[in-house]
Amino acid sequence: MADVILHIYDVTNSGSEKTNNTIMQINKIFKDGIGIDGFFHSVVQVYGEDEWSFGFCEHGTRVFSCPSGKNPMYTYRESIILGRTNFSNL
Repeated sequence: MADVILHIYDVTNSGSEKTNNTIMQINKIFKDGIGIDGFFHSVVQVYGEDEWSFGFCEHGTRVFSCPSGKNPMYTYRESIILGRTNFSNL
């Protein structure tokens, strides 16, 4: 059995520091302040140290992995353990 972990990032890939800071402030007010949505990207980690995501890739299926909490396109926010899986990693 393994934990199924959801990693959540603020969507901060606009290319503009001002826009990215605004998004993070909106997320803080909406999610942390009044408990509703914001602008987020989420990924899943099961077995191992990498998380798996769907998005831009130069080649392949658009599914890619990176070290957990280290997605270079976004700003890491938090992790939530969703539960455990009985499925094997094969």
